[in-house]
Amino acid sequence: MTRLHCQVLNTVYEKDEITKEAIFELLRNFVDESYLSEILNNFALKNWMNQLNNSESGTTLIQ
Repeated sequence: MTRLHCQVLNTVYEKDEITKEAIFELLRNFVDESYLSEILNNFALKNWMNQLNNSESGTTLIQ
């Protein structure tokens, strides 16, 4: 686990729930969108967080 992984976890923890897009906006200087998706998918596979896709808005809510 890298510092970036910890930053993603802390960002979600502090907000309780946040969109993937909002996480990217906060961390865009440190990560590209595809790597952020990889990190979030990895956390979801470990059941460390949930990803809920909203097809109406096209956003992904992270909890």
